[in-house]
Amino acid sequence: MHEKSQQTAELPAAQIAQWFVVQAQGDPEQDLSNLKLQKLVYLAQSRFMHETGCSLIREAIQAWDHGPVVQPLYRQYSAFGNKSIRVAEPRAPRELGPEVLATLECVWNYFGGYTASKLRNITHAVGPWPQHFREGERNIVLPNDEIADSWTEFERFAEPGIVAKTDDYKSALTRYASIFKATPREPIVEDAETVRRELRGTEHLRRSAAEACR
Repeated sequence: MHEKSQQTAELPAAQIAQWFVVQAQGDPEQDLSNLKLQKLVYLAQSRFMHETGCSLIREAIQAWDHGPVVQPLYRQYSAFGNKSIRVAEPRAPRELGPEVLATLECVWNYFGGYTASKLRNITHAVGPWPQHFREGERNIVLPNDEIADSWTEFERFAEPGIVAKTDDYKSALTRYASIFKATPREPIVEDAETVRRELRGTEHLRRSAAEACR
């Protein structure tokens, strides 16, 4: 962990989420569901705490069935269900500060191109969720110190540069090329066949992506 800075963020989770919503809305291929948004905010909390020793968000992060969740944030976007979040006039939040922006840009660059299910797999495999989740129990809070200490584990799954900044074709190819290179410690059984199907169905696209990115 880096030397602790004077950054004392503790911002509303909605403000952090708003930044991700704006990024996704600027990319027509992005599918930012409530589930995916929850995981990005969680990863941002982990990265920011790891770097600064301070909490990024005010709210607690809880252990739900599908991974870490900020309950008020979940309710805010619950009307979208599992569909992509789209707002009429997306506006980037103000006064986030350089350290906060550095964290959000890092998380978006590393994980913004992953699907919600892949981010779910990561947060099920590493970090404090597997140790604290109890089926049928509610309001289980994940300790912030454990979230912070897990960043180096999460970072193993990072794929910098997934979010393409070129044309739509290359963007699509790069996304299909972002299949996990690392295997989770505890693979999620019910998702294994989905991953295998995706690998088979996108093999030709991944080959094209490799050639396009040379």
